Amino acid sequence: RKRFLGSFQNKSSDELKEKSQTLRNKLENIKGLPVKSEASLFLNIIPSLLPEGTWLKNIELTYQSEKTERKEKTQDSTKNKLNLTIELSGYVYSENIKTQFGLVNTLLINIKGNKNFSDFFRDIVLETVNAQKLNDFNVTFFKIRCY
Repeated sequence: RKRFLGSFQNKSSDELKEKSQTLRNKLENIKGLPVKSEASLFLNIIPSLLPEGTWLKNIELTYQSEKTERKEKTQDSTKNKLNLTIELSGYVYSENIKTQFGLVNTLLINIKGNKNFSDFFRDIVLETVNAQKLNDFNVTFFKIRCY
């Protein structure tokens, strides 16, 4: 009879239960993945919203489980049902250093003014903006969060 257990024939009952629970947990995580996501729509739109001299260093997409309580709960449940957060970080360069902060503001206005973004996300905020040196160039770093 042991030959049907394959690689599990020398495992104890507790080890088998632990392995079974691990597999159940993995299955639950897979079942919790969103079936449909709007992420590709936003990834396609973002390049058209970037002002000249702006580039992204990082795009982070995060899905928060609906089982998790959100701190900022609102009455509007039609927005962002998948609890998708997009965080964009990058740099702006212009020879005129004084215009760099304005370009970051233009990007923020472009994102907020895009119907797809404004209809889907509850908040679009500029979390960080600061002047930095990058390879001997004066640039402005930014981080924008859509949630």
